[in-house]
Amino acid sequence: LDRMLLGEPIQYIVGFQSFYGYQLQVNSQCLIPRPETEEVMLHFLEHCKDGSTIADIGTGSGAIAIVLKKLNPTLNVIATDLIEDTLEVASDNAHQLKADIRFLKGNALKPLIKENIKLDGLISNPPYIDQ
Repeated sequence: LDRMLLGEPIQYIVGFQSFYGYQLQVNSQCLIPRPETEEVMLHFLEHCKDGSTIADIGTGSGAIAIVLKKLNPTLNVIATDLIEDTLEVASDNAHQLKADIRFLKGNALKPLIKENIKLDGLISNPPYIDQ
């Protein structure tokens, strides 16, 4: 209760958030997935051909990458994030939901460029910045 009174989001207190019907672990290192992100993700998915290689930049909890893979298992999904702890949360979520995602640590596109990965699509839902 003290954490709620201090303004901490309930999702961080309980440790999870639902996204497109999937239960995802979240913590203060991850952006809490929002319902409007589901709409963006579904619109993106409409333009993905089977077997496409796509990347989720700044994956956070892995919500977008995981659900895209669940909705179209033929996709080759790569997810990047700058923060190691965040990638661990995303990897745990992917493992729990049996989604085969490749996770790379690094800033934005840098890990993809470093490995010369060619993409068919790119999606990102970066956190809001107050200032």
